[in-house]
Amino acid sequence: MDFLDYLTEQLGCAYLSDLHYIAITPEQVETILALPDEPFGLEDYQMAIDYLTGRCPVFSTKDEARRALVQAFLRHGQR
Repeated sequence: MDFLDYLTEQLGCAYLSDLHYIAITPEQVETILALPDEPFGLEDYQMAIDYLTGRCPVFSTKDEARRALVQAFLRHGQR
């Protein structure tokens, strides 16, 4: 399972494309921030944020990437 599919499942979405439209709850924020370090790498987080935002970010740590992922979802929820 790749990271986007894993994220889709963890956030309770039926389809990968739903990630573009969800407004995440505080519980989902906690889920994202608590994602395990393995088996996914920093590249997986960068790819997920690129998928959501259309930007190719570069992060130094997975914690930084998790926070950016939360921010990407929060921006979607404000649309």
